[in-house]
This record gives sequence, structure tokens and C-alpha cells, in this order.
Amino acid sequence: MNRLFSAILPLTVVMALSFVSSVAYAGWWDDLFVTAAPVATPTPVAVPPATEVTADLKGVATEMAKEVATQSIVDLVSAGAGVTTDQASGGLGAIFKTAKGTLSKEDFGSIAQTIPEMDGLLAAAPTKQDNGSLVSGLLAGAGKAGELIGLFDQLGLSPDQISTFTTLIQEYFSSENKPELSELLMQGVGSFL
Repeated sequence: MNRLFSAILPLTVVMALSFVSSVAYAGWWDDLFVTAAPVATPTPVAVPPATEVTADLKGVATEMAKEVATQSIVDLVSAGAGVTTDQASGGLGAIFKTAKGTLSKEDFGSIAQTIPEMDGLLAAAPTKQDNGSLVSGLLAGAGKAGELIGLFDQLGLSPDQISTFTTLIQEYFSSENKPELSELLMQGVGSFL
């Protein structure tokens, strides 16, 4: 029995010491059976005040809305009039260019504020071409109406489509809750229709 006791005693002491030290670190036991990595302490992240975040989000949302709004008027006219997006952009530009030439700067500015990319649409309008033909001579004699018809003709659009475009622009202004802009537009181009 002494032999058994002398064999068990050191084993018992080792187990007791191992158990006591397991409170801080389980040692080889953890190495054998625990596979989880030690948890890292998260580093604090500086969070900007809510007012800064809100202002930034409003700026981003405004820019996105401007892009969508510009695209939507071109898409609205393209789908509604059954024309390509290039024809829609050019026709819108021609109408707005005509309105710009007849309205006061302030009135046209009100329209331009609602259409974020007005400059791009005005640039998409074809330029007046005078090729000396009988048709261009007749159109030149018709003043602004003839000029607008000539611009639409250059885009491969008929004169009848001018009223379709203006109706669709008015629908766009109504969807933006700006019906007063429809009246301004009609003051600018209504006499030519």
C-alpha cells in the first residue's frame, strides 16, 4: 500500500496545484481543448455629433435627389413622347432655351432651380442652323416659333411633339408641387404653340 500511496501522492499534489493555478490560467488543459482566440478589447470610435451626421446626410440626399430629378424629367419625356433620351434632352433644351429667351431672368431662374441640370439640357439643345433652304427661310420668318420648330426638326421630331413635350414638362412640375412653374413655362413658349 505504501507503494500505491507513494505513486498517488505526487499525482494528487500535481492535480491540486494544477487546480489552484487554473483560476488564472488553465494551462495545458486550455491548450488542448479550448480553441477560441482571446477576445481583443475594442478600440473606441469617435462618433460625430448627430447634427453633423444629419447635415451630411441631407447634403448627400439633396445631391441624389437632384440627379434623380434630372433623370426623371428626361425619362418622363422620353417615355411619354416615345422618343430617345437624346431627343428628349435636346427637345427639353430647345423648349427651355426658347423660354429663357422670352422670360425675365428671375422667372426663368425659378424654372431652372427646379431642374437641377438645366445647364446640361440647354447644352443638349441643337443650335440654330441656317442652310439657306426655302424651309429654313420660312422658319426664320416665323420668329421664335419657327426657330423652335427648326430645332425640333434637327432632332428628328415633328412640330406636333412640341406640345407633347410641354404637356409632359407641366406634369413634371405638378409632380414637384410647383404648378406655378407650368404657368411661367407657358408664358415663355405658349404663344409659339
